[in-house]
Amino acid sequence: MPIIMKKTIILAISFLCVFAQTSFSQKPYRSIKECGNDTAKYLRYNFKERGNESLYQGKTLAQLLSDLDIKPIGMQRCMLNADTGINITGIILFFTQINKSGFSELRDESLTIFWETPIIFDNAEIRTRAKLSPPVKGSKKYNSGYELFTAYPQQEWIPQFYDFFKDHKIKAVRY
Repeated sequence: MPIIMKKTIILAISFLCVFAQTSFSQKPYRSIKECGNDTAKYLRYNFKERGNESLYQGKTLAQLLSDLDIKPIGMQRCMLNADTGINITGIILFFTQINKSGFSELRDESLTIFWETPIIFDNAEIRTRAKLSPPVKGSKKYNSGYELFTAYPQQEWIPQFYDFFKDHKIKAVRY
């Protein structure tokens, strides 16, 4: 066999080995029971040790939450001022609350979820519309974060927050 042919075969085998190693090196999912019902251990393993930030990239919040064994109890929004107004770039979902007066990124167990496309929170058009028809609790559909968070202040995770964010695509998830 010519030397070039041998080198090509060795290179192809090496490539396949590296590809197989990276493809199958992701650790398997662990349930909350396998983590001893420890929320911190469950989130740390499944979202830090097991994979990377892009584990749910391109998937929706509904898909992420359906995979979890635990439910969020609170949330905070991540905001950014842009030329076109204020946008929601992500949310922080809290799964524990140590201090009953409020959630803390430093003390409580949480996941930060960043959106592929920021969600409009507030701009001049939304404010004008809100003045003409103020947001009301119990509305079936909220067209902006401003309407939603005017009707329901952020803190507890409620079905209205799920309904608003469930179809938004995830860019990254950080523990």
